Amino acid sequence: LGQYLTSSLQNVSSDESASIRVIGRELYMLELAKSPIWGRGYPHESSRAAYTAAGVYESINLNDNGIIAFTYIYGLIGFLWYIVLQVKMLKQAIVANKNKKYFFLPYIILNLVVVINLLFWYWDFTSGVVLVIIISTLEEYKKVRKQPTQK
Repeated sequence: LGQYLTSSLQNVSSDESASIRVIGRELYMLELAKSPIWGRGYPHESSRAAYTAAGVYESINLNDNGIIAFTYIYGLIGFLWYIVLQVKMLKQAIVANKNKKYFFLPYIILNLVVVINLLFWYWDFTSGVVLVIIISTLEEYKKVRKQPTQK
């Protein structure tokens, strides 16, 4: 994680991987301007125009551009949904952390740190399942915490 943070703060001109990500983000923001509310949608392989708009032919990958690519696909509605989800999870994780449930907060912080380049839960099925389990567990923990204790 430290190595990732250090490299993300360095000058991107020396890192080819970071340079292509910057180009991808710029492309996605230009394309997003055409449909900011709903986004541009996920490019289907049968649509040459969609592939071109997404930069696929220029070796720009959606999965390398984190929240920017997610916003490109789902627009401001998707971005706002993501923000609401993260804020809710963060609040619940902080409460859980205060009650000695330490797993949730580091997971959420990790996701927030790498969000500019990666959305684990979106591109990887297993990570998506883990996210659903974490959300469900946080919700259950919140529910159990609110129930009066029986004597």
